Amino acid sequence: MIHILFGQSASGTLKYVLKNLGQTKKEHVISFWEMFSVGPIWTSENSNEQTGLRHVLYLLKDKTNKVKIINTTKVFMELFSQPNI
Repeated sequence: MIHILFGQSASGTLKYVLKNLGQTKKEHVISFWEMFSVGPIWTSENSNEQTGLRHVLYLLKDKTNKVKIINTTKVFMELFSQPNI
């Protein structure tokens, strides 16, 4: 599997985890360090990741790769949000 991330911190963390799990031969990390947030103002989610996602999808438009998009903010909220007390 190939993981595409935006930013040094996210890619470094994932590479570290994959190395500790012994998965570096099966799992690969591609990272973009550019700040894609310069440009339009986004009303939800992280503009850097939203712009980066669109850039990568454009680059892959003529490929037959299966692409799975995970909205980490949404998944985090589903897993860890607590009702107001």
